[in-house]
Formats: sequence, C-alpha cells, structure tokens
Amino acid sequence: MARPAADGEYAEALAWTDTIISRSGDDPLIRGRTLLMRAYILEIQGRVAEALEAYDEVEELGRRLGLRPEQLWVTTRAALALARVARDPAAARARLERGLMEIPLASLDADSRPYLQVAEVRASLGDTAEAAALLAAWDSTASGRVRPRESAVTRGWLALDADRPRDAIDAFEQAEWQCPTCGLAQLGLAYRQAGMPDSARAVLERYLDVRWLFRGLGPDSHLLAPALETLAELCEEAGDTEAAARYYGRFTELWQGADPPLQHRVEAARERLAVIAVRQG
Repeated sequence: MARPAADGEYAEALAWTDTIISRSGDDPLIRGRTLLMRAYILEIQGRVAEALEAYDEVEELGRRLGLRPEQLWVTTRAALALARVARDPAAARARLERGLMEIPLASLDADSRPYLQVAEVRASLGDTAEAAALLAAWDSTASGRVRPRESAVTRGWLALDADRPRDAIDAFEQAEWQCPTCGLAQLGLAYRQAGMPDSARAVLERYLDVRWLFRGLGPDSHLLAPALETLAELCEEAGDTEAAARYYGRFTELWQGADPPLQHRVEAARERLAVIAVRQG
C-alpha cells in the first residue's frame, strides 16, 4: 500500500486497503490502521465524505475495544478533515464537540490526552484562547517536555489561523530545524500569508520534492492539495505560466473526484489553465 501511495497511484493504494481489510479477519488493529490509511488517501483526493465513513468505523473499533484516547484522536482527525479539507467549520465543531462529550479530556490520563490534536481543531475554528490553553497543557506533560517539535507545529497552526503569519513562520521554522522534512508545507503557506511569495514558492517546492515516505499520508491529507493550489497561484503571479499550468494540472488531476462542494476549486483551476493556454497560444 505504501508504494502505490508514494508514487501517487491513489486508486491502486485504495484497492490495496480493500484487500488488506478483507483479509484482516477478526484483527481489529490491522483493520483500524488500514482504515486510517484509507481515510488519509481519500482526504488527499478531496473525498471527505468517504474519508469520514472510514473514520466512523475506526472510532467504532476504538469504542468497542475501550481505546478511549485513540478513539478521541480519531475524532480530531475527522474534525480536521472537515475543517481544513472540506472547509466546513460548523460540521468540524459538531464532530469535535460530540467526541469531547463522549470522552472528555479530563477523563483521560494527562499523558494520553490528545491535547495538540484538539488544539489544532480549535485553532482552525477560531477558538484561539482554548487552543492556547490546550497547547500550554500539553507543554506541561512529560510528553510535551520531550517532544518540542510537535508543539512547535501546533503553535504555528495557532498563529496562522489567528492571522499572525510572522509568528507562524517562527514556529514552523523551529519545527523544521528539529526535523528538516516536517512543517514545510505549513511554512510555505505561512510565507504566502505573510506576503513573501518567493519564500513561499521555494519552501512549497521543497515540500513536494520530499519523498512521500518522509512526508507521510497524514500531513499530505490536508496539505498536498492547498500546496499545489498555492504554488500554481504563486507561479502565475510571477509570470511563470509553464510552472503554473503544471501545478494547476496536478491539482485538478488530484481532485478530479473530489466531493461536489469542493468542485468549485477544481473548476477555478481549470479556468486558470484555459486562460494560460490562451496566453501561450
């Protein structure tokens, strides 16, 4: 499954997930992990409704096995899909609140609470104070004290969602310093928001050049499509129509089967491709 996904052959990767799930029998861990990979691949393609079905099943597995921290973590992944991919904040908030009602953070051991994941969802919804409090709570745990990169990425998202791109750049650069392949897409988007197009393009192209194995399906699930869209826009604004057409084309191919509410972004990219084609004669 990893190899087809790494090569961008998402249809083949999805077929592999079907095969693994059908052969998993009564093994809930294999089934759950494979369903997560399936959800990521579907998100990458803008197929959020189908991804949510996979997340639903993983949540139910966690509920049945009594894996409460893991179940809540999956809830946050589903909420992020709604917030960052579907761009449906109301649905994202409803999903998160439903999960927290079933499994309050306070009911879990401190080191097993998905503080950062809940904080990222809160930040994407504009709940800045709540996100900051969750980030501070994570930093006070044993895990938070020994894993600063993860809090740096979340701190960057919090700043980016609060329209503080310079602070986001500082945080994402800190994450990149600790892990050169981590946080590149987020850093590029922060440069874009800060009005630094050359830096944004350079970093986003570095992100796309990183082998899938070191990027991961999880980050790609909500970053690959906006990275391609943003790069296409940056290249077109810079007059590099050849590169712009390449990135618009990659985006439209990636999201050709995206959910109907997301198809307006695909159509906008196709319109830009048509304009570029006319200009190029």
